[in-house]
Amino acid sequence: YSDGKRAWLVDCTKVDMQVFKPVLESPSVLKIIHNSAFDAAWTKREHKITVQNICDTRYQEQIILGVAMPRQLKKEEKLKWEGQFSASLKFCFKRRGWDDKMEFEPFYEGVPLTPTQPIYMVRDVDQLHRLMMDQQESITQMGLENVQTLENNICEVIVEMMNNGFGVDEKGWLKKKKKEEKE
Repeated sequence: YSDGKRAWLVDCTKVDMQVFKPVLESPSVLKIIHNSAFDAAWTKREHKITVQNICDTRYQEQIILGVAMPRQLKKEEKLKWEGQFSASLKFCFKRRGWDDKMEFEPFYEGVPLTPTQPIYMVRDVDQLHRLMMDQQESITQMGLENVQTLENNICEVIVEMMNNGFGVDEKGWLKKKKKEEKE
C-alpha cells in the first residue's frame, strides 16, 4: 500500500486483510491500482473485499495512448516499443523517462519469497500516485476527463465479471437473432 509518500508491504499470510475492508470498500477513498482487473479481482476472490472507487493507471495510460496496452509483449514486439520490459507499468515509467521497477519475479502461495520479491512488491505501488498525477495532466490537456471517468467506473464491473462471470438471456438473444434474420 502507498499514500503517495511512503509504501508499505503487508504480508497477507500474517495480517487479517479484513482490517483493510472499510478503506478498500469505501466509495470516498480513491484506490490507485495498475491493472485493477487482476489486483481487485484477487482481493475479492481471496478476501471477500469489494474494492470501490478505483483509478486504474493502466486504463488511464490506454486513454492517453489511444490503444490497448499489452500485458506481456512478444519478443518481436519489444523492439517496436523501444525496450525490454515485461509489463505495462514498466512501460509507463519508461515512456516518461522514470526509473523503472525491477523485473517481475513470479511468486507462489506457500513458497518463501526471494530477497528481491518484497522490494519488487513495494516498488510496484510506490510510484502509482505520481503516475496518476502525470496521467491526469495529460488527460485534462486532451479533454478526455469523461472517458477517464467511464474507464475507471468500469473497473468495478470488470472485477465482478472476472469473479462471477456474467449472465446471458439466452431466450432473448435467440428471439432477437430470429427477428434480425427476418429483417
